[in-house]
Amino acid sequence: MCGIAGIVGPPAAEAAGPLAEMVRRLRHRGPDGSGLRSEGNVHLGHTRLSIRDLSPLGAQPMGDGPGAPCITYNGEVYGVDPLRGWLSSRGRTLRSRTDTEVVLRLYEEVGRSLLGRLNGMFAFALWDPGARRLLLARDRLGIKPLFYAFTPGALYFASEVKAILAAMGRVPPLRPDGIAQYLVQGYVNAPDTIFAGIRSLPAGHLLDLPVPAEGPPAPAEPEEWWDVPFRGEGDTDPAAWVEEVGALLQDATSLQMESDVPLGAFLSGGVDSSVVVGAMARKAGGGFHTVSLDQPGTALSEGAKARAVAARLGTVHHAIESGPEGAGRFFDLLRHFDVPFNVSSLLNAWLVSAEARRWVTVALSGDGGDELFGGYGWYLGDAARRAASGGPRLPGALAGLLPEDLRGAARLRALARGEFELVHERDHALGRGTAERMTGASLRGWEEEARRVHGRHGRNPLERAMYFDLKRFLPDQVLAKVDAASMAVSLEVRPPLLDHRLVELAARIPVEAKIRDGRGKLPLRALLARCAPAAVLDQGKVGFEAPLHRWAVPGGAPAMARELSSGSCRWRGWLDPAVVSPLLDAVRSPGLLRVPRAGFAWSLLLFERWLAGGGADSAAPGGAP
Repeated sequence: MCGIAGIVGPPAAEAAGPLAEMVRRLRHRGPDGSGLRSEGNVHLGHTRLSIRDLSPLGAQPMGDGPGAPCITYNGEVYGVDPLRGWLSSRGRTLRSRTDTEVVLRLYEEVGRSLLGRLNGMFAFALWDPGARRLLLARDRLGIKPLFYAFTPGALYFASEVKAILAAMGRVPPLRPDGIAQYLVQGYVNAPDTIFAGIRSLPAGHLLDLPVPAEGPPAPAEPEEWWDVPFRGEGDTDPAAWVEEVGALLQDATSLQMESDVPLGAFLSGGVDSSVVVGAMARKAGGGFHTVSLDQPGTALSEGAKARAVAARLGTVHHAIESGPEGAGRFFDLLRHFDVPFNVSSLLNAWLVSAEARRWVTVALSGDGGDELFGGYGWYLGDAARRAASGGPRLPGALAGLLPEDLRGAARLRALARGEFELVHERDHALGRGTAERMTGASLRGWEEEARRVHGRHGRNPLERAMYFDLKRFLPDQVLAKVDAASMAVSLEVRPPLLDHRLVELAARIPVEAKIRDGRGKLPLRALLARCAPAAVLDQGKVGFEAPLHRWAVPGGAPAMARELSSGSCRWRGWLDPAVVSPLLDAVRSPGLLRVPRAGFAWSLLLFERWLAGGGADSAAPGGAP
């Protein structure tokens, strides 16, 4: 895994310093080497984490010299030998064993249609001087990130926002609607970011940009190059799908085990990570490193299950514990993350990544199983089944009496309105209307886009929910968390369950073959029975969260509210105190509303700490975009 960066528009003398600083800011993503390359008004940078062909032949940016296509690439393409053979048959000579060179040569043969031939995770920029075109592309599922900003003088792009901010030499103002998105759900959906003018390339999208001989390319909107319809058809018996799922998972796992550096896996003891490690054991026979995290004394404890699976499969297992003493690290992680991010499992992802990096450079994970096979609780409960069947819901008049900012009220109101809100308005920290009044922004466009995505595919509400999560929740929350946490310690994480062939297969499986009697992931559970001890088979979903709001602030929610009530807090420059203050008063006062509103206090505290010490410490309301 690596870091990529680029500037398009200014001459080389003007771009050299900012590009070097972009690469320096991405050093944690690629500590094994770095490179810069300029041609005319196009300037590419790279930091390398060496995974395949550790020799200098794998150095980037990669190209044959002036006038030839050149690429800066972050990711892994699996199973490249057939592609290498095809390229050789076309007369192409490949000098390295890297997948990077395969991508470059494929472009030279087939242009941008190369994307459909790649099986992997990637984000790259490919400059074609002959055609004067720049191709920016992101993988199908959004496993690897890519951010960009069109400005009057330059196009900037990079693997992380901090590199773009460094090159721009200023911090743009925050977007009020981005702040509102964060307050409602804890993160911001692509293509938005919280910064005005900085965008995230959505999963499965590309930018194909004509570049003039002088100056930057004109702003353009991303094009979607891949999608996966969820339209389950065929046998509704879970057993009918087990062999096909198992064969594809085994092939995907075997391909993703290709590496020239030590490789291991995350192993929580849950269904998804256990079936991946089981497939690894069938390929390698055990003896590789696995890592788990335990939170003893909480309902999130999975240490015993992870140890049992590791013993059964013969892995070299390493278990670490997380508790209140580690909560302070979360604020440090937010400063690294570039944007406010109210996802407590970021801490746990960083802890297991840091431990794994002691032993390996590449780790396989179980990410994707919940979205593909129906593992989340919101797919499984009685409310979801009633919505899916058109059954009775909470009366609208009763739902309307609930305070908008009451945690959990959004879900109850959702049941009164219909299926979309069931998946869209989960237990958010804040209601949409309150967030809009607090920021002065409108979330109408955000919600309209969410409705469009939700209604795009699926025969029934649960299929539409899984598609929605695959397109928005997975890339913008789950995978963003894993990328930030793992790359902070220079660890490459590969998710076999997100092999696009397996994703496309899962989308064809009827929801009735994934979920039955309140249990999801039925095909994966059948595979788990082949590799796990009986004690771990009958398990429900256990989250990867950490109870940070109870750990991080001595005195709990009232102490958070007191800190946030200070007149010197930076949030006052972005949020309306007349809306915020009553919520904080409720948190400080005894009563039933303290606990629900503590979720908002924690979200606001993270925003405040991020403003004070993170990427936006010089941002000011009303600044120039």
